This record gives sequence, structure tokens and C-alpha cells, in this order.
Amino acid sequence: LVQVLERGDDVVWNVERDAKIQQAEDLVDVNPDIARRAPVPLTSVQRGFVSAAGNSDTTQRLLTLLRILRNRYHSTLPFQVWTFPGELSPHSAEYRELTEELGATVHETTGLAKDPGAWKNFQIKGLAITSSSFRELVYLDSDNIPLRNPTKLFDSARYLDRDAKAAFWPDLSKD
Repeated sequence: LVQVLERGDDVVWNVERDAKIQQAEDLVDVNPDIARRAPVPLTSVQRGFVSAAGNSDTTQRLLTLLRILRNRYHSTLPFQVWTFPGELSPHSAEYRELTEELGATVHETTGLAKDPGAWKNFQIKGLAITSSSFRELVYLDSDNIPLRNPTKLFDSARYLDRDAKAAFWPDLSKD
């Protein structure tokens, strides 16, 4: 988004696309068989979770998070994991557990490389959110361990209030 603004491009909400998404949601609610003929892909009307991981530490933490979501809270919402290119091998046991056992999809970023000299590479978080195919999402850091099923956030009064756009909480370590 910063790059778009720096280029001087306008950032405009696409009202027509939003109307088509709503139309697709209405059609699917009435008749799920219509889903394949919806005016926009169903991936754009889904709710889901998004996170970033890839190195050994973040991937292990993410596996713990996903095990809790799937096995303790029985969440069936889709989960997208975003990594830097080449960071998480599709041949690794962690990748297989994420995708085959826990039902996550793994996506490599494009146009964004990991800065090897940086202490943290926070830039992947924003890209993961904006590149996600979900219309509504909850971004969870790999070290977030929810005390309740976060799926319920989508039905909370605060979320359903159209004036509320996002919720944030600080990292305990303040890093």
C-alpha cells in the first residue's frame, strides 16, 4: 500500500466488486450449487485465518497454534500461511503437517524478499493480509495462542458493528 501511495496512485474502494461479492454471498446462502457460477470466486467471500512463518522457530510456533485451533477448538476455517521464497520446503515434515494434517495452505510471497540482516522481517505480515484471498480474516502471529476459539470474533458485536474496522493488541515483549 505504501508503494502504491508513493507512486501517486489513487487508492479507491471498489464498490462494484463489493456489490458483486455481496451478490455472490446471497446466491450461495440461497443455493450452494450456484457457488460455481457466482460473479466472483468463492475464495474472495470466505472467512479465514492468516499468518506468516517459515523459519524453524516461527514454523514450530505456528504448528502449535494450528494444532490448538484444529484439535482443541475444532475450527474448520481455512488457514493461509505466508512465507518468504524458499523458506519452507514443500518436502519438509513441517510443511506436510501444516498442509496435510492441519489443512493449511502455504503461499510464498512474490515481489518481497527476506532481509537477511534484519532482526525481524515484519513486512511479510502486511503482504500476507493484503495478498490473502479472504474477504474477512483474522491475522494471528505465529506466537499467538488464543484462549478461546477466535472464529467467534467474526460474530462478536464489536466486529459486526460496521464502524469497527480492526482490532489490535500489543506484543507483550513490545518488540
